[in-house]
Amino acid sequence: MKKRILCVGLLCVDVAVEMPDMSRANVSDLQYASHIEMNLGGDACNQALDLQFLGYEPELAYLHGQGMLNDFVKNYLASLRIPAHSLGNLLQDDLTISIVQLQQNGERTFTSTKPEAGVLVLPATLDWHAFGVLSLGSIGFPPLDNSAFVHNLLSEAKRYGLVTVADTLLGDFSELSDYADIWPLLDYFLPSEAEACALASANDYEEAARAFLQAGVSQVVIKRGENGCYYQYAGKSGHVPALVTETPVDTTGAGDGFVAGFITGIMQSEAVEAACRRGAEVAAQVIMQRGGHLS
Repeated sequence: MKKRILCVGLLCVDVAVEMPDMSRANVSDLQYASHIEMNLGGDACNQALDLQFLGYEPELAYLHGQGMLNDFVKNYLASLRIPAHSLGNLLQDDLTISIVQLQQNGERTFTSTKPEAGVLVLPATLDWHAFGVLSLGSIGFPPLDNSAFVHNLLSEAKRYGLVTVADTLLGDFSELSDYADIWPLLDYFLPSEAEACALASANDYEEAARAFLQAGVSQVVIKRGENGCYYQYAGKSGHVPALVTETPVDTTGAGDGFVAGFITGIMQSEAVEAACRRGAEVAAQVIMQRGGHLS
């Protein structure tokens, strides 16, 4: 399979803060965090950075801004030799900033503004012949909350023979029917357990997987955090355990790391179970360091 992967979706700037102990009395307005760090973030960006670290050749397509952060990101990606393509411009001036609040157990919460897209376009700079895989970072979240645009992306990928992979981040849609025409264009769908059950209106992850298959997805892998993952396709199903043995440092980007590792397995023509193991391996590495991606 061709070695290049096109990662499409969210790129933002993460500001990660290890939260101080707010239970202690403090008469000052100033609180000292044990660590503050700025990184590139967003599902598509995390996947691209992981894939490059693993020796593959990602390219990144995202909504561009017009301010200082956008210029910084473009220059940084150029220094990493990750080609960047525009899906159009954000309605706000600059890239989204996400405040990542890290807890002592490695779990995190996010606070950010929601990116708003202007006119979405398929990048004219893409050489579709060069790619083996198209990975959509988060169907349901800008810029992938526009079903017609997502359909155009997937249709173009299929026209050139690419393998299609997608994750999700629930936005304003809540039913399978909202994206009915895109499910048959997906070779692999890798939602989290909570998002899978919500989107499929299912009572559990197995029922959710069946719903996605019935909607037209070829193969489904549901990420279950510390419980590993569950896969189902063509009458086959199974579990792959997580590989976490220590308290995580930072769980940001764990799901993106899983998808990146899974893609490397697919590019090696591995079966779904083996690709899931690769995903679990990468996710386990990501959460034992700060930043949301391998470095």
